[in-house]
Formats: sequence, structure tokens, C-alpha cells
Amino acid sequence: MLEVMAFFLIAAIFVISANNIQCTDTAEYYVSPNGTPCPENVICHNLSVYIVQKNLYFTNDTVFYFLEGTHVLEQQLLVTGLQNVIFKGIGNIEQGFDETVSQSTVILTCNEGIGGVVFLSCEDIDIKGITINNCSTNINTTYDDSDEPLNASLAIYNSSNINIENVSIQNSSQNGLVMVNVLNMTITKCSFARNVYELDNSANIRAVFNDYMTTTKIWHILLQDSNITSSHNTGLDVEFKQEEYTVNFNLQGVKFMNNIYHNMYLLSTSSCQYNLQFNEVVISGARDFSLYSYQYNCLSDSKPTIKITNSIFEYNYYETGFYLLWQTGIVSIESTRFIANK
Repeated sequence: MLEVMAFFLIAAIFVISANNIQCTDTAEYYVSPNGTPCPENVICHNLSVYIVQKNLYFTNDTVFYFLEGTHVLEQQLLVTGLQNVIFKGIGNIEQGFDETVSQSTVILTCNEGIGGVVFLSCEDIDIKGITINNCSTNINTTYDDSDEPLNASLAIYNSSNINIENVSIQNSSQNGLVMVNVLNMTITKCSFARNVYELDNSANIRAVFNDYMTTTKIWHILLQDSNITSSHNTGLDVEFKQEEYTVNFNLQGVKFMNNIYHNMYLLSTSSCQYNLQFNEVVISGARDFSLYSYQYNCLSDSKPTIKITNSIFEYNYYETGFYLLWQTGIVSIESTRFIANK
């Protein structure tokens, strides 16, 4: 009897173990810096080889490990329609040109500042531990009815479930990061600095939400423990133009410092469907308004909210720390200090 029970116990353990085995077909590739030899016993090339043979290497369920050093991007890297792609830097995080900037020792740079990375219509994208320096590119498309493409070092269009961590974007001639119609995005421990020195309407980070074919009615953006500094124009530029969904935009522990025009500019039109939450945010040193929020043509049933807690608005040189031009909505400010705004 005991032998029979033992048999069934072993069989049950085997079934449970078998059910927990997950078969994955993830492909792993190593990216070697220019002029640096590859490690042995792995698939490894410099970045240009992967781009030239993009149809072979850029597929669903793929991890690219970027080895420590400088990778030269000689053309635009456009990733279209993929799922579960990871760019992971294998390096260290160090201080950049000042204490507000952290950066990875894995550096992606562009020849003469022309080039960059674009994700179009992708899902489940992770970018970790990479510095993107001196790049700017576009995908020859517009983000609204104007004729203006959004050039950037890193651009993400019509995509969902994006995670960016320990990434530094610096010295773009135009926007640093552009995200257009991005559903569910998390940005953690990142630095955006010294972007924008050609166009007056660019920013360290620019986010645009238009009407987009989706059944998801609430979109989430989380920007946390990051620094947005030293833009020659605006730090964070957000435009809400959508009518079909609500955007929850949450900033936790973010520092805006010394962005020359606005530290943050918020424009909302039409439905004005969004909720903006600040917690432990420092906004300091803008030439003009530190936070500028402007609404027009809002629908009568719009209920946008701005909630600011445990934050600081300080040392903004020219105008005010917080400027609000609103038609409708709720603003809540708690445990927040306004210091020496002229």
C-alpha cells in the first residue's frame, strides 16, 4: 500500500513540475562596441551588422545585450511591429556632467548627430542601462495634422507596455525622447539632459496623445526617480488631444532643473481627458513658467485633475512657479512649497 501511495505521490510531483516548465524561444544576441572583439561562444556582432540583417535578427522574443563601450549608430534603427524585445546594457551607472545626471558606461552615439532608435507599433519593449548621446532621427511621419515630424534620439509610436530604466538621453539636436500614443509606459531612474538646441518647440521629453484605435479606455504613464535637466527649451512637453481614452500621467520623485523655457508644459484640447499627479517632485530654475498648463475647446463633461503633493517649485527666474489657464477640472495642492519664484 505504501508503495502505491509513493508511486502516486511521485507522479503528482512530476505532473506539477511539468506544468511549471515554460518553454521559451527567446533569442539572445550580444552587441560589441565598435573596434572591440566579441566574447566567445555567443552570437555577437557590432550594431551595424544587426541593422543590415534586421530581418534575421530583429524578431519577436529577442534580447540584445550591449557590451560596455561606445556603439556607433550609422543609420536609423527602426523596429516595427515586434513583441517582447529587450535592449540591455552590460555596464555600470556613473555620474554624468553634473550631479543631476546619471549615465551608463554603455554608450550609443550617432555619426554627426544623425540617427537614432525608433519603435513603431510594438509591444512589451524593455530598454535598460544605455546612454544615447548626440543622436536625432524621425520616421518621416507626423504626429498630428501638421507637417512637422518629431525628431528624437529615441522615438516610440503607437506602442504599448514600454519599460525604460537607467537610460540617459543627452545632446540631441532636437527632442530627447518622443512618445506618441504610448499605452502603459514606465520610465525609472533615467536622465534627460542638454537636448534641444536647434528647434524652439522641442523638449527633453515630448509626449503626444491622439485618438488611436484601442479598446483600452485608461492609459498609464509613470515617470519616477528621474532627472530632466538643462534643455535649451522645455523639460517635459505633454499634449493631450485624444477623445477616446483617459491618460493617467504620474510623476514620482522627478527633478526638473534649469530647463531654459518651461520645466513642464501641458497642453490639453478637445476632451481634456487626463489625470496628472505629482508626488515629491522638484521643479527649479526655469526662465519662464515652471509648470504651464493650458486648456481650450474642452468638452462640457471633461473632468481632468492635477494633484500635487510633497513637491517644491523654486527659483524660477522670470515669471511664476505655476501658471494655470483652465476651463474645467480639479486642482489639488498639498504639502507643497513655492520658494523664490520671481
